Amino acid sequence: MRVKRDFSVKNKPDMLPLIDVVFLLLVFFIYAMLSMSYHNGIQMQLPESAQAVHMEETPALILSVTAEGGVFMAKTPVPLVELGGRITHYFEGKPKKRVILCGHKDLSYQKLFRVMDTIREAGITDISLQAEAVTS
Repeated sequence: MRVKRDFSVKNKPDMLPLIDVVFLLLVFFIYAMLSMSYHNGIQMQLPESAQAVHMEETPALILSVTAEGGVFMAKTPVPLVELGGRITHYFEGKPKKRVILCGHKDLSYQKLFRVMDTIREAGITDISLQAEAVTS
């Protein structure tokens, strides 16, 4: 009597290369999102300081002041006369009120103090000035 044996192997797609590609894409997108969320202000040359330290990531409003005195709330230009109202509206209902102020290194001292006075008139006392660390 003859016994029938089925030796045919069904081809199945190999999942290991697919998993590798998915993890590679996941790592790429996580890295891209982290690099995009680091700084949401406008790019400018900051003053240098030997005492500059890296701050922990905390939710804060970032205000940027250009060398000409233009004020940006995140990346949106804001006239100085409207700044106080916009800051008050931004922090409505938020318990922690913190502003990071980025001033261009060629910004005049008087223009920087006008912006700081406007921030304080809006009721914000936690103001941090951003600077670049001096590299030796």
